Amino acid sequence: MTGEELEAIRQACEKATEGPWSACEDGDDTCAVLDRDRGTFAYLSDEWLDDAEFIAGSRQWVPALLDEIERRVEVARIEAACRMLLDSGDLTPMGARVLESLGGVS
Repeated sequence: MTGEELEAIRQACEKATEGPWSACEDGDDTCAVLDRDRGTFAYLSDEWLDDAEFIAGSRQWVPALLDEIERRVEVARIEAACRMLLDSGDLTPMGARVLESLGGVS
């Protein structure tokens, strides 16, 4: 995915009703996706309870996944910079200790 696609997903998350959301069966052959503060905002046939649970869980999961992607991209960027520095041979003893403290990039 591109950075623009990830940003579009993040913006959609920020526009959505704040979580957490939940899903439940309501007893009339239907299930619902709920926001604790605003009430029910989607009804589905009870045969779609798994889908309702996925929709409800996604409100928390998608932002967490986006945060993890950002974290991993930053780690990869730092590791690449460290490798470049190591490959250049222009590393002071202090720089070597800093790189080592970052997880033993070699």
